[in-house]
Formats: sequence, structure tokens, C-alpha cells
Amino acid sequence: MRTRIDNTQSSRQQTSKRSRTLERWLYIRKDCKYSNQGKSITLRLRYENRQVFGVTGVTVQSIEDWDPATKTIKGDPIGTSRLEQILTRLTQIENQYRIACQPFDLEDIINKALGVHVEARGIPKVTELLRDFNKQMQLRFEVGDMKEHSLEKLVLWNRFIEEFVTKKYGYHGMIKQIVPGDSKNFELFLKQHYNHSHDYTQKIVEHLKRVLNYAVENEWITRNPFLNFRKKMFHQKGEYLTMAELEKLEKATLFSPVLDRIRDAFIFLCWTGLSYKDAVSLTQKHIIETPEGDSYILQRRTKTGTGAMPYLTEKCRDILKKYREDTFCASRGQLLPLPSNQKINTYLKQVAGMAGIDKNISCHTARRTYATILQAKGVEEQFIVAAMGHKNIATTKRHYIHQQPDPVIKELKAKLS
Repeated sequence: MRTRIDNTQSSRQQTSKRSRTLERWLYIRKDCKYSNQGKSITLRLRYENRQVFGVTGVTVQSIEDWDPATKTIKGDPIGTSRLEQILTRLTQIENQYRIACQPFDLEDIINKALGVHVEARGIPKVTELLRDFNKQMQLRFEVGDMKEHSLEKLVLWNRFIEEFVTKKYGYHGMIKQIVPGDSKNFELFLKQHYNHSHDYTQKIVEHLKRVLNYAVENEWITRNPFLNFRKKMFHQKGEYLTMAELEKLEKATLFSPVLDRIRDAFIFLCWTGLSYKDAVSLTQKHIIETPEGDSYILQRRTKTGTGAMPYLTEKCRDILKKYREDTFCASRGQLLPLPSNQKINTYLKQVAGMAGIDKNISCHTARRTYATILQAKGVEEQFIVAAMGHKNIATTKRHYIHQQPDPVIKELKAKLS
């Protein structure tokens, strides 16, 4: 009997001791485990008979990536660091309560650990800052100060920023938590998670700097943490096709009517230099006929508003004639059989593979090919700029024209032989 009483007392003592401990768990909720989307990690606190829950803002793509024993996420050092910060802050807050001999307020503790308490000072969270910035950009678009494609680009970039901040600082991440080192962290995040090129990541980081300037203007912060950030561009040029590759593409047997249509549209773009958006918006009113029987396109570019005037070769006129009565083109009000940009880029990779061209081509490859062809054929720079609708030759040279090796070798051979 004594043994039984002693065991009962020991059990009560352990229960009493455990009830005075602020217990904490990081776990994936059951309703998230079978979701196809990212699985959110939840923080749970329990003290005596009370408990609270909070969303950390850290997600994992697969349950296998989460190690509950070590509280780490495989392949995600930013998310793991965010969880470590929460637990460290939680211990500090608990110690403050114990030193002050205050009763635990679990709601206050979990809010402070997750950073929610900072909101009381009137400084918006980063997510709120981005929403406010988007509203201002929307107003600029409505009054005509911004193009639609520019607005869409900024909204996309803001989603990248929100995802990065959420991963590092949680859903309640505040503007004042962002530090100068986050410019490099954000760049690495974009490269690791989205495989973006160096130049593209530099543009997005610079955009975050503009967003933080917006916060300074509204006196939410006194100094931009990205003040010393300067974008460093490599100006890497994308793929283009040589004349030999273009002829190879034209002659290839594709065994698919769908790919034949995609190839026709791509060849038209290679010989006119139109971007995807300009090609989709191309209508018969943009086709100008000369008294001599020639044709050319006169169209303002969607991106910049500058005029482009490429000449229509006989090959281009034949392609337009081929799809004049096409039902797909008629239903969309287009002159060319162009599906979505994403679809056509997917099809183009199949076309390149069947043609034996080992290059990662896309719609924009056609525009670079056009500029390179014009230069190779001796067209003067001012006419290349006019044909492509650029504002200056520097843009054309930096991003579009590729120096062909044949004329260089020919000139060097003539001088050195």
C-alpha cells in the first residue's frame, strides 16, 4: 500500500512540476500534412491548463523536409534560422516574466515571440507596406503614369518580397526588422528558389530598395537599410539563332500540325523582331502597303510606346496570308497563331529538339535573332534601332546584337595573312 501511495505522490509532483513549465512545440498541423501546397509550421505554448497557438510563417514543401527533433528544415537555412529566432525570443520573454514575477500571459508571450507586438507602435508590417505600395502603383496606372505590363511586373516582384520576408521573419515581419545584409540574402533566395539570373535578381532587389524608400517617405522608418545597395549587372545576352540554325529550323520535319503553326509564328518573329505582346496585338491596321508593292509594320511597342517599323519580307507576307482565314486567329483577333507565352515557349523547346538545335529558345530569342541578322547583313545602326522600336542604340547593342565570328575572322585573316 505504501508503494502505491508513494507512486501516486510522485506522479502528482511530476504533474505539478510540468504544469509550472512553459511547454512549447513546433509542429505541422494534421490538416496541413495532406495538402498539396506548402505545409505551415505552428507554434504551440502550454502553461498549466491553458494553451495558445500561433503561425510561425515558415512552411515546408514536404513533411520529410521537417525534422521535429532538431527543429530544422532540410535545404532551407532561412526557415530554420527563423524558427531559431522565435524560440530564442520565446526564452528571453519567458525569463523576463519570471524575473518580474508576473503571471504568464500566453497571448502576449506568443505575440511577442512571433513579432506581432511591434504592430502596436503604428508601424505597418512588410505585408501591409507592400499592399499600400501596390495601391499607389495601381493609382499611377489608372492615371496613365504606368503601363499595364509594368504594374503586373511590380505586383509579381512584391510577391517575391513577401515570400522572402515571411520565410525569414514570419507573417508578422516588420519593416524595422529588415537589415542591410538582407539585400544579399534576398538575392540568394531568388537564385536558389526561382533560379533567376543575376541581372534579374539585381532588378528585384533594387525594387525592394524603392519600396523601403516609400516607407522612409511615410516616416515609418528613418533610414533605408538598403541605402548602400548598388545593383551590379553582368548584362548577359540571351540565346539567338544563327542564319544556319534558322534555315535548319525552317527545313526541319516536325510531324505535328501544332508545332508547324508554332514554327511559322516563330519564323515570322525572327524576321520582324516583334516581341510576343506586340505580335499578339498586331492587326491589319498595322500593316502598311507602299506604292511600290512593299509592306512593313508600323506599330507602337507595348513596353515603351516607341514606334517600330520592321520590313515584311516575302516569307513574312506568306505566313500572314496562310493564317488569314484561320479560325483560331479569327476568334482571338490575331494575325498569327500564338497561344499563351508560356505555351509557345514550351512548344519551341520541342521544335528546337526536333530540328537538332541545342539551344534553350523562347519567343524573345526571335527578337535577338532579328537584331543579329540585321547587323550581319550590314544594316546601319540607326535603322536597326528604328526597326526594333528602341530608344537608343545602347539598348540594342547591350541586349540584342551578337557579334558574329565570321566577319571578325575574315577581317583578321585579311590583315594578318
